[in-house]
Amino acid sequence: MLSENGLKTLGEQYFSENDYPEDHTKDSNSISSDKSYATDFLKTRDVSLEDKEEQEKITQFFKKSCCNRKCNFVIPRDMILKSRNNFIDLEKDQQDLIILSKIESGKTCDALDDAYAKISGRKKYENRKETLRTKSNIVYTYYKLPICRQLFLFIYACGLKRYKALLRHFDVNGIIVRKHGKINKPSSNSKAIQPSEITKIVEFINSIAERLAFPLPGRLRKFKDYGVMKLPSSENMSSIYRMYISSLSPDERRISNRSFRRVWNKYIPYVTVMKPADDICDFCRGNSLKILQLRNCREEVREEKVSVFLNHLQKARNQRTYYQTFCRNNVNTVKVVSFDFAQTVHYPTSPQQPRNAFFKKTRKCAVFGIANEKEKLQFNYLIDEKDSIGKGPNCVVSILHHYLKTSSNTETLVLFSDNCVGQNKNNVVIGYLMWRVAKGLQKAILFNFLLTGHTKFTPDRFFGIFKAKYAVSNIDTHDDLMKCVVASSPSGHNKAVSAENVTWYDWANYLQQFYKPLIGITQYHHFIISSNSVKVRQFADSEETIEFKLLQQPVNDLMPNIIKPVGLSLERQWYMYNNLRELVSDIAKVDDVAPLPKQMLAKKDEKENDTSELLSRNKQETMASMQDDKLLNRKRTNISKDCVHPDLLCSQSKKKKTDGHINH
Repeated sequence: MLSENGLKTLGEQYFSENDYPEDHTKDSNSISSDKSYATDFLKTRDVSLEDKEEQEKITQFFKKSCCNRKCNFVIPRDMILKSRNNFIDLEKDQQDLIILSKIESGKTCDALDDAYAKISGRKKYENRKETLRTKSNIVYTYYKLPICRQLFLFIYACGLKRYKALLRHFDVNGIIVRKHGKINKPSSNSKAIQPSEITKIVEFINSIAERLAFPLPGRLRKFKDYGVMKLPSSENMSSIYRMYISSLSPDERRISNRSFRRVWNKYIPYVTVMKPADDICDFCRGNSLKILQLRNCREEVREEKVSVFLNHLQKARNQRTYYQTFCRNNVNTVKVVSFDFAQTVHYPTSPQQPRNAFFKKTRKCAVFGIANEKEKLQFNYLIDEKDSIGKGPNCVVSILHHYLKTSSNTETLVLFSDNCVGQNKNNVVIGYLMWRVAKGLQKAILFNFLLTGHTKFTPDRFFGIFKAKYAVSNIDTHDDLMKCVVASSPSGHNKAVSAENVTWYDWANYLQQFYKPLIGITQYHHFIISSNSVKVRQFADSEETIEFKLLQQPVNDLMPNIIKPVGLSLERQWYMYNNLRELVSDIAKVDDVAPLPKQMLAKKDEKENDTSELLSRNKQETMASMQDDKLLNRKRTNISKDCVHPDLLCSQSKKKKTDGHINH
């Protein structure tokens, strides 16, 4: 072992001289004189003063030396207390693992005696005297510096009783977390859940899952297993718990909902409740229903359906891995771009929506996003209702042409999109990419599509950021919508571009004179574009590559014909003027949203004049007819007086005489 001077010299190699006390000698009197230094040092440490017991332990430990070598004074106190505080902040299981690893690194092993002799150059074990080792020696180290056991236990905040228990645990089990002795044993507490009850709960949930759940292999994020079962979204843990309680007999014990959930999450985590979702894969949905319907069929038929399902999921994973590989590409000569349409937004809108606004047809605005995967930027093209030419291929290619024209050019262009045939996956887009290569704008273009139903990618993430801001913003005009796009990402990842800056071209009619259509385009997911041909592959891992010659004649220097947007119809303009002006919160912006249609103003005045003349004429005719009716009624009254029946006159005269006699 090292002497005191040797230990101090070794300590100086690891720690600077400034960390030592100013006056530290081997004399015991000097050690006692350092009490004031230890007290002053503790005041500057980041130790919780509220924990008086911990403070007392530290004070008592530094009052005297820990051993003959005085390790606690050789090593800087700052490092000792820092290591102790960091160790105390850990969980108990983590603390045990650290101490067990220290025991393993410092303990000698009888099985390695020959290895010790060879490495150290000593005599072989068989040539030495056989002595029975009563106890194993453990070398305690701190940053490779040998220390005593007292300092080791102080640094790692471990008592002697706990340390001996860890030694016994290490001899039996090695470096594994200790478990309480009563785990998996019946509890003496009458209120605890018994193993028989746990078994019954697990069997009940499994029976419900077999009857109602959809098998979705590998779809549970935190539990990747092929036996994942998804209960319908109409059910939840509480409803299953109520079903379990109702199935119990009167003499069986009822457990709480919390205990039921705890057993569920611990023993059968692969059974979960399906969340409501849209835009899911039709193939996955159909296979799940087929597997559910074949629950009582033969195992071979069921395994065949499951294998088809797993192959589909593996293809989706391969396509996703292929996409992510290009997204992580940092080559300067390659630009990776993804594009897609978002859900149409409307304005004017407000987070506090009035009741009548729900029934109004507000202005529509389409959103087309082009994301640069390398720079993590997305340019969102906002296409107002008056500037729209539809969501066809001419719209997609015109916006893509504007983006590539205004951004930096690269030799290789890699594009990713979804499988929408009417917008992205069609011969117009393929012809445009071939046209770019023929014009020398790019040397090579790769056009890729994700698997149908599994097309969530970067544009959807930026759309989600924008929609979160859109839902809580008060938007009156198109300019407010563009400001909302920019404000949705404070770090500047979302950019807004007005469609007024885009020139719409008739690419469909222009390109069909140069390129033939590609037959069976929907079955392929990868296209390698050149000036006169296209090489296709079905999937990313497909070995077969097919080449199609599509060029009919060389391209010319002319550009396609320009398409002018039709704009808003007169009926739509009048509808917005009569219904949307009241929804605008800022009065100064009312005319920007729904101005008065000038084309219909004159015709509207003529209609009002014709209506007033018609009303006055009808009024005069009505008054004349009313006067004629009055004259006719008067004549009828006079005629009725002259033509009275004789019997009626006799009865009236008798009544008058009788009345006069009574009065008399």
